[in-house]
Amino acid sequence: MINNLKIFGFRFVIIFVIGFVLTLSFPFYFLPNIGKFIFPFFEYCNQFWASFLHLNESAYLKVISDSTGLYLHLITLLIISLTGSLFWSVFQKNSKNAKLKKWVYIGVSYYLALILFKYGFDKVFKHQFYLPEPNTLYTPMGDLSKDILFWSTMGSSYSYSVFSGLIEVFPAVLLLFRKTRLIGGLIAMVVMINVVMLNFGFDVSVKIFSLFLLGLTLIVISPYRRALIIFFSGQKPIQLNLECHNFKKKKQLIIYAVVKSVIIGLILFESLGGYFETNNFNDDNFPRPYLHGAYTNVIPNQSIKRVFFHRKQFFIIQNQQDKFMSYGLQFSEDLTQLILTDYEGGHFVLKYKVNTDNDISIQGVLQQDTINVTTKKENLKDLPLLKNNSFNWSFD
Repeated sequence: MINNLKIFGFRFVIIFVIGFVLTLSFPFYFLPNIGKFIFPFFEYCNQFWASFLHLNESAYLKVISDSTGLYLHLITLLIISLTGSLFWSVFQKNSKNAKLKKWVYIGVSYYLALILFKYGFDKVFKHQFYLPEPNTLYTPMGDLSKDILFWSTMGSSYSYSVFSGLIEVFPAVLLLFRKTRLIGGLIAMVVMINVVMLNFGFDVSVKIFSLFLLGLTLIVISPYRRALIIFFSGQKPIQLNLECHNFKKKKQLIIYAVVKSVIIGLILFESLGGYFETNNFNDDNFPRPYLHGAYTNVIPNQSIKRVFFHRKQFFIIQNQQDKFMSYGLQFSEDLTQLILTDYEGGHFVLKYKVNTDNDISIQGVLQQDTINVTTKKENLKDLPLLKNNSFNWSFD
């Protein structure tokens, strides 16, 4: 009975993991984003659950990170996994599937390595924890949400961002090889426990996915669970049985080596290709868009305190009460006008002129308010948070 439950549980986990990986959209560089094509069907399922559970009409039903739609999607995945496991058990009773288990552990290890490489290199090259945007730098600390505050703090330190990335890349390398897979899984588990706590502690919206990755680390180390229990309980040491690949013919060994090399090559290409394409290996030093920065109004007694040009094409206004208004931004072809769009679809055109020393004059009508400001560009590197010489061995 217990053995049958173990087999059923194993099958349930297989179906759930495969379903989660395939249906959750992930922004890969060149690998196919299968979830992007599959999730419309599951969003239809989410509509059923939303109606069945009488959820508010404002509930976001798309299957993306930590949305209501993702939680509803988990219900669908659990039902599919349970149903699939039942049918599997009916048509194939009491089969231990030793070979299947081996390939499942390998597949999970490779997928986990891929994701750790992706997130790790994103940190190493400062694409995840990037420098805070100008408007964030001038937002009062108490007005920042926890996740933005955490992201900005991490982004202000190049050395720690690189370090945090390397401790994800290191176990990813170990996971690719049989002899180091256990230690790689253990290190990855510790790393993911920290990531999960950061996501919950700072309300970062990757909670479910990070929990899923933590679960994958448990799957990776599960074949060694008995040995680990004995080791950590201080009992008599036992010999780890690392399963070897037994090839009867040399041709099989060559095929295995080639296939494994190709898979590892694809993982590395997926993880690093984007950086080579853009030649951006340190986002701190990567050129910013036209006019990017913070500009302080030099004319006294006006409602506008600063304006900001965000790298993702946003024009942001900060008033004297430190309230921010954001607009989508485009420049006219002759670079004399700012074409702005608000969240309600309204369009506004402001004239601007870049003066000497990168000062900018802006005139026009925005939301029925007349704007006529002259601004001076701030040197963001002079801010204490971003000063290169801000490291001190002592507090003297």
